[in-house]
Amino acid sequence: MSKPNMDEKWREIFDCKASLNIPEHEMSCWSKEGYDELLDVTKKIFFDLKKSENDSAKNEIKNVLDVGCGPGAYCKFFKEQGLEVLGVDYSENTISVAKNKYSEINFKVEDGYNLSFDNKTFDLVISIGALQCLYDHEKFVNELIRVSKKFVIISTLYRQRKSSDPFKILAKQLKKDSWPTREYHPSELIELFEKANFKTKIIKKNGKKLIKDGFFVIAERKN
Repeated sequence: MSKPNMDEKWREIFDCKASLNIPEHEMSCWSKEGYDELLDVTKKIFFDLKKSENDSAKNEIKNVLDVGCGPGAYCKFFKEQGLEVLGVDYSENTISVAKNKYSEINFKVEDGYNLSFDNKTFDLVISIGALQCLYDHEKFVNELIRVSKKFVIISTLYRQRKSSDPFKILAKQLKKDSWPTREYHPSELIELFEKANFKTKIIKKNGKKLIKDGFFVIAERKN
């Protein structure tokens, strides 16, 4: 099973769901509880980052890129905070839904492996729940890093055991399922950020409870 087949299969699934009259969480392949929690944790992380603006002007957040934006709920939140927002997704149907629902926000179809933006274009880049549906997580994460000027926030599914080669785990999954969801040990993502001179923080809990659907990585560029 090649990379394009897995990625294309997931894109077809999201295109199909976006053509149905269903709630946003179902369109994004989440339970209502999981969808709401991920949005809630993202908001909390953002407000914590906003507090850091008071400590240093270099931490000011003026614009946001949401990669794998889905129907646009996260973009709506950031727009309400007075930020310049752009939501991108590889599903054309999903982008159409987002544009119709939130006409005041900019959305466009983009390939997360090859974003059409210059280096360090956005103060904050987020990608919530997309990583588990992609074959080449390294290429995807490195694109988020490339276009981020200051911060990256990622959420994905959690795997307890660290692997020296996450692609081997995926290869086994692909023998059984052409479009599996992937899990990651946090260290596998931290390594990518450290190579790019980012410092990272891992969030596994929402308050006192473990996050139902995985974990978050908060990464900040050191210079």
